[in-house]
Amino acid sequence: MKVKLAVQILSSSVADSNDYCREKLKLSQFTNSEATTKFIRICDRLFDIFNSNNIFGKNFKAPLSLKNEQFWRPFLDEAFHYIKNLKLSNGTYIVKAQRKTGFLGMLTLIATTNNVFECTIKCKDPLLE
Repeated sequence: MKVKLAVQILSSSVADSNDYCREKLKLSQFTNSEATTKFIRICDRLFDIFNSNNIFGKNFKAPLSLKNEQFWRPFLDEAFHYIKNLKLSNGTYIVKAQRKTGFLGMLTLIATTNNVFECTIKCKDPLLE
């Protein structure tokens, strides 16, 4: 699967469209689609954080730094717990299901991002200076 295609589908504009169809157009196909919108928005923000490399980026698109840690760290914690607790319609946790690889990858990337930040930005190890 091409990641850039997944990123386009899991974008805030798709979430906005979903909300618009549910709330404004009152389309029956979008009834009770709030959970889908939440999932899409979380994935979109995760992609933005993991792809943050522009020093002029704003919000979730800004590079991770001590200045904006209070902005992105709570979101990463929320996203980690959200993904970890996602369940299939039969009640099975998604991280224990047969198709768990992508979700385990996201959890690993969240944990790794936090750990790399701790070791590189906050660390006072003289070998790193």
